[in-house]
Amino acid sequence: MAVMLKPTQPELDLAHQIMIMVDPQDQRRLDGDAALQVFAGSNLSNSVLGEIWAIADSRNDGFLDRAGVVVMIRLIGWAQQGEHVSKTLADRVGSIAIIEGFSSESNPTMDESLRNNEPTHRSRPDVPAFVPTAPELELASEIMKFADPRDQRALGGAAALQVFAGANLPNSVLGEIWSIADSLNEGVLNVDAVAVMVRLIGWAQQGEVVSERLLEKVGPMANVAGFSSEGNPSVDESSSNDDPEQPRHLDTPSEFVSTPLELQLAQEIMKVADPEYKRVLLGDIAVEILSGSKLSPAVLGNMWSIVDSHNEGFIGLVALTKVLRLIGWAQGGKEVSKALLSKVSPLAVIEGFSS
Repeated sequence: MAVMLKPTQPELDLAHQIMIMVDPQDQRRLDGDAALQVFAGSNLSNSVLGEIWAIADSRNDGFLDRAGVVVMIRLIGWAQQGEHVSKTLADRVGSIAIIEGFSSESNPTMDESLRNNEPTHRSRPDVPAFVPTAPELELASEIMKFADPRDQRALGGAAALQVFAGANLPNSVLGEIWSIADSLNEGVLNVDAVAVMVRLIGWAQQGEVVSERLLEKVGPMANVAGFSSEGNPSVDESSSNDDPEQPRHLDTPSEFVSTPLELQLAQEIMKVADPEYKRVLLGDIAVEILSGSKLSPAVLGNMWSIVDSHNEGFIGLVALTKVLRLIGWAQGGKEVSKALLSKVSPLAVIEGFSS
């Protein structure tokens, strides 16, 4: 069984430093050889590090993702305090690990909230918070449906150029906006990142100089020729009478529209789970955080499979709001199903997060 812990901000920061060094391209995997080299800086014996690795790599994959690295960091911290490492220690916040070559600015035991095992709810000071509005998500979903009609999950550069030519902005400005939205430099955007482009295009169309800071403020709605923020008028009216039993993509506005409270809670979770603002929530970290819903792993796993239908192992902000809606229904006693996404639920209750 995987360790279910709530990472603290210092632990996440240290894990990110380690992942950048050993895996600068992807930042998602730490193999055994690299781990041995890195964690030798903890000055613990190889036998102790081996015990810690066995707990962190609970599936015997031979590598750790970011969540596994956080487990290693927490248990190393305990071992450096003279504690005998065990799986139960991973549930308790201790002193931050000291690893030569890496810095940790704060010790989580010095903060009272962390003694209570509550995650810190803050983003990096140099990164703006972005919570898309319902119209922005609707327009982003409409664009994705046009650009990627089969999967509706990836907008490539060529398709984006075609679509956003309708914004009547210079290519240089669109390029700046793209670089902000494509924060991982992947060459493709998911629906969350398209919503980022939508907001920045709206500001640019008002004459504002494009910058990440504009993401903090809701501005005028983007005007993109061929698309409507009110919905797509070109869609045949008969489509509204589609057989409800026929599957439709979940990101279309008629199927799922996040409420402001759902978006607020999702953003709060992302600040803790995604401190580097990459706009993705990895599966293992999601399990740790969403265990605060007090739902069984089987129920949470069912929700994840509904939302992560392509088995990518991560989700974005929009998909997280879907998970939160399903959690709200499950906490109300409903059996989880895809159909529940179209109905607004009581707001999910996640331990350690306010709503």
